[in-house]
Order: sequence, then C-alpha cells, then structure tokens
Amino acid sequence: MSIKSILCILGGSEPELSALNVAFALGKACGSHVRVLHISLDPSDYIGLFGDGLINSSTVIEAIQKENKARFKRVRQQVITFAKK
Repeated sequence: MSIKSILCILGGSEPELSALNVAFALGKACGSHVRVLHISLDPSDYIGLFGDGLINSSTVIEAIQKENKARFKRVRQQVITFAKK
C-alpha cells in the first residue's frame, strides 16, 4: 500500500520546520501529495488563563488576531519555499 497524501499540521513556530521538511521529503520519496493545515490561536482559549476581564479587552483580542495573521503569512511562505525545492 502506498502513501497518497501526507498531512503536516503547523502553527507557525520555528521548530515545526523540521516536520515540514520531513513531510516534503517523504512526499517526494513516495510520490505523495503534501497537505498543510495551519492552526491558529483562538482568543477564547485564554479566558481560563487571564480571567474574563482581560480577554474581553479588544486590545488583547486584536493582538492575538494580528499574531495569527503574521504566523499564517510566515507558514504560507515557508510552505511555498519548501515546495519549490
């Protein structure tokens, strides 16, 4: 049985690049497609850590959303770079 598709889940941190590298190497060796799923932070996940008062602040929510967008752009560029290799 051959591997037809490989799923690589990334959040945008630097250590995850090795997982992306392995996914593409395995995909090339097996003739498989590599699919990447980007995971973003959910501002509501921080309610338990900081309490209801802080998370309801639009400044905190906007900061988390801004970081999510930056991580997505970084992951997208990394995937494009690895795919071109």
